[in-house]
Amino acid sequence: MTRDPELDQAIAELRPVYAKLRAERAKLRYEKVRNNLNVEAAVKAYVRELASEISLRADRIRLEYDAFLAILAADADEIKRSRVNRKPSAKQMAVALQARSKGCADHLVTTEAALIRAQSDFEKAKRRDAAARAACRAYTGYSN
Repeated sequence: MTRDPELDQAIAELRPVYAKLRAERAKLRYEKVRNNLNVEAAVKAYVRELASEISLRADRIRLEYDAFLAILAADADEIKRSRVNRKPSAKQMAVALQARSKGCADHLVTTEAALIRAQSDFEKAKRRDAAARAACRAYTGYSN
């Protein structure tokens, strides 16, 4: 139970919608493997419809879509983890959301380091390309 009854109600009402969204996204990954474009287009349209339903509800309760999606994901994961498939307590949800937040922060640090390395490699490649073009121009008198 959260401090916001609207949020509790939204979570309860959108549990089946989020379950469908998750299943359809998994189906979409499978269809990409099968390379069936007609089915993939239909699944993408259905996923957009489900996502817009969740987004609409998130706007109504004054939450960002991604934040509300994270709450629904944590809720679904906690229900799945439960032995008797009951809804998680406020403490379980708080712990799950804090763990998710820490994991996302760690991923952000790792991704940022990879981005810095990639930018460095890109700049190095640009310099090498410019040097190769300059050498070609100096040696042959024209550039390719």
